[in-house]
Amino acid sequence: MNSSTEAGRAAILEASAAILLEGGLSALTLEAVARRAGCAKGLINYHFGTKDNMSAEVIRGFYRGRIERWERAFGARTAQRAIDRTWQLIVRERDNGTQRLVASLPALSGEAEQQAAREAAAQFAEFLAAATAGLLERTGLQPQIPAEQLGWFLASVIQGAGFQLLTVEDEEALREAYAVAWLGVIKTT
Repeated sequence: MNSSTEAGRAAILEASAAILLEGGLSALTLEAVARRAGCAKGLINYHFGTKDNMSAEVIRGFYRGRIERWERAFGARTAQRAIDRTWQLIVRERDNGTQRLVASLPALSGEAEQQAAREAAAQFAEFLAAATAGLLERTGLQPQIPAEQLGWFLASVIQGAGFQLLTVEDEEALREAYAVAWLGVIKTT
């Protein structure tokens, strides 16, 4: 691909991601993406073939960015700081639309979208497993249950906490519940 073709594709993906975060799945139409990206709908079809393929690529990119943000949060010097930073990230994900988007992914109708969402969720859980194992290792702790199970557990805790933040007013109680979940993880060592 030449640089203008790559730039057009990137603009479409950037516009799609912004629309997805702002308005959710129902707002992601070819017309809306073309308008936001400043291109013709035909260019979207040229790059992706179908809206389903475009959405799948947006989901993959969205999760790559999400994992990068979580990686930075887990990179804190101490376990307590990492746990605090991950909680702050959950709150930011509520505020920037990430949690609403993640909660809506099971409603995807396209096959490529569904596959991308399943793969992305699995990659996020795998990342959490590795990050948690690394965090525990840095503190001298060794979990007694498989890292993969810890990853899926934490993915569920993060998704659940994020969903609860969308609907519950007592943020402090949820923060405390998140800390209790981490105590549970530490007790597995």
